[in-house]
Amino acid sequence: MRYTFKQLEYFVAVAECGTIAGAAEKVHVSPPSISVAIAQLEEALEVRLFVRQPSGLQLTDAGSEVLSHTRALLEKAHGLQDFSGLVKGELRGKVTLGSFITLAPLVLPEICQSFAERHPAVSIELLEGSQDQLIGYLRRGIIDLAITYEMHIPQDLWFEPLAGLPPVVMVDANHRLATMSSVDIKELEGDPYILLDLPISRDYFLSIFEKSGVSPNVRMKTTHFEVVRSMVANGIGVSIGVVRPVNNAALDGKPIVSVPISNPLPVLNIGVLSRRSDFSQLASALKKQIQQLVTPSHVPGMTPL
Repeated sequence: MRYTFKQLEYFVAVAECGTIAGAAEKVHVSPPSISVAIAQLEEALEVRLFVRQPSGLQLTDAGSEVLSHTRALLEKAHGLQDFSGLVKGELRGKVTLGSFITLAPLVLPEICQSFAERHPAVSIELLEGSQDQLIGYLRRGIIDLAITYEMHIPQDLWFEPLAGLPPVVMVDANHRLATMSSVDIKELEGDPYILLDLPISRDYFLSIFEKSGVSPNVRMKTTHFEVVRSMVANGIGVSIGVVRPVNNAALDGKPIVSVPISNPLPVLNIGVLSRRSDFSQLASALKKQIQQLVTPSHVPGMTPL
């Protein structure tokens, strides 16, 4: 029995999602179709690819080896599609863009719209996550690129900075600091603090207090940036952020005031994170588009820096 490219694609989907149901949702087929394809692929290759665990399906040692070869094979197949498009004078295919979760609603719409206008035959898949998740997605080949912050970049990946975002203090409109032209971090001592509790991000924000010799009075923690903004807008606490949305109100319509920080703090760079090799023509085109849109003077969805 021979294997098919469809079976290989389903195999990669299961490996990435860890479950039959997750893979079925990802590739838009029924779970039984995925199960049959995996069984047929195991029969064709004469190896067991997965073992069942309480948390889902886990690759066997042989499965991990097959996954590496499968990704390389599919990459070449997709590269052939890219090449055929180039011969016709247009790009074709699919590219997957990751984004840091707090940046996604701000920067992705303009990037996707402009890229679609320039390359209408290319589809973009999106995947949001925290910094450690994006790093894992790149290493496993789930995404081609990520637009994110310059935080804890590992040596095996490449980060290109595009714009620097200075941290600001976020307060409600009636807060005593709302009318200040700038704020020293020490002025936040004692104020209830709303912490964006994402891996790596939390360390960055807490380090701002540490460098200033202040212990934050953490009142609440949340993994959702809009929850942080809503809590701030309603006077429940203050927070620190680096993104300044054009819309300076929380989702409930209450205003948020962003005040510059007077302490000498470095900007946090936003840019493109990618693998150091295996860069497809589609990924290169998308990266070029991002470079044109995200600049030191303009970041989509944000007020001018």
